[in-house]
Amino acid sequence: LCDITLQGGRNGIYHRWSAGPPLQFTDVTLSHVTIRSMADSGIKFENIYGWDNNFVDHVTMVDCAHGFRQVADHFGSDHDPVLCYMDKNLFYQCQFINCGKALDLKSYRNSANNAWVNCLFKNSQVHAVKLENHSLTMFANCDFINNNGAPTVSAGGRIYLLSCQFESNTATAIDFIDCYALTAEGCTFRRSETSTTVLQSGKPVWIAATAHPDNQRTFDARNCYLTNCTIAVPIGGVRNAVIFNSSFVFDKALNTKASIMIAGQSTAILPGVPDPQPKFLRGSQFPSILSSGHQPPPTSKKKSQ
Repeated sequence: LCDITLQGGRNGIYHRWSAGPPLQFTDVTLSHVTIRSMADSGIKFENIYGWDNNFVDHVTMVDCAHGFRQVADHFGSDHDPVLCYMDKNLFYQCQFINCGKALDLKSYRNSANNAWVNCLFKNSQVHAVKLENHSLTMFANCDFINNNGAPTVSAGGRIYLLSCQFESNTATAIDFIDCYALTAEGCTFRRSETSTTVLQSGKPVWIAATAHPDNQRTFDARNCYLTNCTIAVPIGGVRNAVIFNSSFVFDKALNTKASIMIAGQSTAILPGVPDPQPKFLRGSQFPSILSSGHQPPPTSKKKSQ
């Protein structure tokens, strides 16, 4: 599906299994597609076998209740026709604007290795991203602008953020992120309301309240690796962290070249003033290297004998 606009209706694209052979979608081509004003979802798949190895580029979803939605009713075995997994999919240069929930992805078999690159999440009314049973999810060069949510991005697994920007001046986001573990490099977190934090401070939303009555063990699982980030909001519920060359407006004790945090207590391991350069993939450093005319060293050639 290419170079087309879908507007109005319940779902723009809908995959659902009810009977017959399992449905597994691979090599899907969605390019330069705009999906507007869908009452349920821009793209929705429900109780299928899998959505695997697909490339979605330049797809824009506007004014949809859900932008991209994954629905599974129960846990499935490897041969269950309603396994409903989502693996190794790449979303490139996509936009989710004015959607209730931009990404609402619930898998009942672990989904992994999905990436959103150069994407925009803007003005989400409920949240920008909610992932259940997803791991190794990456957002690279993505902008999260004026999204609501408590938190804005939620995942029970590990999230990788590379050169992303979180900024909110008008939305009522309470916290930016809640996840089991966070790796962020070259990112910026900024909001005019200082009660917003990088990581949610309260009880995690991705674990049952009865799993750990005191929740202490759960909080200790919130591991972070922060490198080259600019953080202009309180760090929030980070329990254990390794931090390199990141600046903090509120958590002054972390303003060093390198720090570690264990059970909420930080220690500087490399003193000095941090000098982060967020957005390093598309910032001032990277293009200058490309345009400087640097060439790889010549390969030595031996004379033939």
